[in-house]
Amino acid sequence: MLNSSINKPSVLESQKGDSQSSIDAGTLHHTASGKEHGSVIIVGWEGVNDPLNPRNWSLTRRSVIFAILWINVFAVDWASSADSQAGTKIAAEFHVSEEAEALSPSLYTFGLAAGSLFAGPIAETVGRNPIYVVSRILHVLWLVGVALAPNFGAQCVFRLLAGLSGSILLAIHAASVADIFGPVYRTLAWPIIALASFWGTAFSPIVGAWIAQSDISWRWTEWIAVLLSGSTLILTLLFLPETFSPILLSWRAAHLRALTGSDRFKAELDLQDTILQRFKIALSRALHMITREPVVLLLGSWLVVEYIVVFGFLQGFSFVFGDTYGFERGLIGTSFVTIAIGCGLWTCSVPFYYSYYKRKVGALHEDVTKQPRRKSLLHTANSPGTDLPAPEYRLWQALLAAPAFPISLFWLGWTNYSWISPWSSLGAVVLLGFSWAGIYVTVYQYLLDTYGIYAGSALAIITCWRYLVSGAINLVSRPMYNGIGVHWTLTLLGCLAVLQMPLPLLFYWYGPKLRARSSFAGRYSRTLNPRDRIGRATSWR
Repeated sequence: MLNSSINKPSVLESQKGDSQSSIDAGTLHHTASGKEHGSVIIVGWEGVNDPLNPRNWSLTRRSVIFAILWINVFAVDWASSADSQAGTKIAAEFHVSEEAEALSPSLYTFGLAAGSLFAGPIAETVGRNPIYVVSRILHVLWLVGVALAPNFGAQCVFRLLAGLSGSILLAIHAASVADIFGPVYRTLAWPIIALASFWGTAFSPIVGAWIAQSDISWRWTEWIAVLLSGSTLILTLLFLPETFSPILLSWRAAHLRALTGSDRFKAELDLQDTILQRFKIALSRALHMITREPVVLLLGSWLVVEYIVVFGFLQGFSFVFGDTYGFERGLIGTSFVTIAIGCGLWTCSVPFYYSYYKRKVGALHEDVTKQPRRKSLLHTANSPGTDLPAPEYRLWQALLAAPAFPISLFWLGWTNYSWISPWSSLGAVVLLGFSWAGIYVTVYQYLLDTYGIYAGSALAIITCWRYLVSGAINLVSRPMYNGIGVHWTLTLLGCLAVLQMPLPLLFYWYGPKLRARSSFAGRYSRTLNPRDRIGRATSWR
């Protein structure tokens, strides 16, 4: 494919002294000069149908890539809660308390949090594929270490390292989806790959609980995670190609230099700053996002409360279903299937929204073609070459999910009595799963549409934030449920959810004003960036 698509490159001449242009917050400068006449030829896409562009690959090939990403995300999130239901067995073997043993799954999520801030700059420097391969290899090795851990300290260290290596995949898989699918297809693709995260977190406690109730060693909770991650490693090694456009264009530029003997051919990536400088820029931008961007702060806090509830259930279900209804450990773990069912039910609605969104895009395209000067509330003014609804249009997905979140918490909290059927509590958890999926997907889609090329920084800081809080809540949830009980714990969380319930409406009405005041919102294109002018990299497809 590379050889066939490289003979007639699309280029942009940039003479020394030209005005500065940026690929990422000022890190790309068109001041570099080649050896011939002091000029640089920046290599771009060959045209609209350039076969090197991942969005032009066949739907079958992209679907295979998507499926591999899906199973990888599922495996990483499976490991996050794999041993959460076996705490009693593990604590007894290592001679520690159950509260202390709760540190093990928490350290995994702490690792997920820490690594998420660094994954983006690394992936944008060396590409997606090397990151996935190294991440999966290390993840499998550290999980093997957990399974063979001789003591509590070793288990904790290996769990932290496993989370750290797995975080890289979770931090950049959304970007990989965007590499191969445009905004419209992403409306369908992103909720489906998010389902892998939901189901991985929800299904592993089921397996772990039955292992904990049986005579099987608790170490099999870890070995199953090893087998699952090991299989995804093989798929990644054999079938997952590079999809990051700057890397692909860098390969093309290198090939042109080899063919012509001229050093003038450069890709944008070849002119970027060092990886350490990119780290500094990425971290400072993430800090800016969480302190000065109300969009990130408010929507991020919405996700944080959701993850407080979900990861709090890793310990809390013992009180919700064990103490109240007398469920044994296996049935307590099986109760997590209700979360998976709720997430699946919400995902079933996605094809309808996808069709509606696609029709809206088509209508906007026709409207702008006929009346190019017409300004629509739903038209994104800062996305040249595309006719897309504004980010606020994504909020329709949360209109049912937002009220379902507090309703499910109050329902579960105040019907959790032994004289009320357990099916009532199970139904409440289904509704909770429904809201979890709806809010999560809405927040991510809104941020991706709002921040464009800077969405990675916003998502990285939110990922770090929610996993830090998830790890912390896993440590304190058992004492909290013990101290104030199921009713008041869930009531407290329900009150927090009520405060956040109006967010979709608030952002629908005031989102455009917030985005207008933002330093980063609406940055869909880069000045003098040939990849934004040629090809389908910014097409609505």
